[in-house]
Amino acid sequence: MHMVWMLAVGMATGALAKRMKPAADPGNVGISMAVGGAGAVLAGMLAPGLLPSIVGAQVLLAVYRFAAGPRDALA
Repeated sequence: MHMVWMLAVGMATGALAKRMKPAADPGNVGISMAVGGAGAVLAGMLAPGLLPSIVGAQVLLAVYRFAAGPRDALA
């Protein structure tokens, strides 16, 4: 159940991140939610809790945005 909770927190974090900066994110909402979920699960395994899950999701989303580049470059 803990893994489901971390995944839900990460997906919510990814969706919120997409809503806050829609033009800066190179992917769609689904990609942001998947990357956020993965970050939350990875961080939650290292340090269980709500705060590490949120921080892990944000860090992995930032890495994804940096690696993928701006949205205009993909068009």
